[in-house]
Order: sequence, then structure tokens, then C-alpha cells
Amino acid sequence: MITLKVDVEGMSCSHCEMRIKKQLMKADGVHEAKADHRENKVIVTFDDYKIGDDDIKRIIREAGYAVKS
Repeated sequence: MITLKVDVEGMSCSHCEMRIKKQLMKADGVHEAKADHRENKVIVTFDDYKIGDDDIKRIIREAGYAVKS
């Protein structure tokens, strides 16, 4: 398993955190997702043979947030 930390812009509340987490947890291979709007970070633990960094960043973008890293 891999852990990825992503800098995200646009989160302003716990609702934003839940929206990102919900979308990420739908993806095959994602085991855990945590979002923190105060730190502007998302941390995702996943199986890299099922899903990749670019897929995770795409899911965050599709949820309506900008990925900085």
C-alpha cells in the first residue's frame, strides 16, 4: 500500500472534507482517505496496482477542488 499526500485548494469546511473523502472511497483500491480543510491536505492510502496518483488527483479535481501538487 502507498500513502499519498496531496495539497488541495478550495476546501473551506468539514462538508468539503466529506465530499472529497466520499468520492475517493468509491474508487477501487482506496483503503483510507482523510481531508483537512485547515491544512489544505488530503492523505490517501491505496493499492498502487489498482489505482495511481494521477487517478486520485483526478477524483479530487472532479469533486470540484484544485490540486496543487
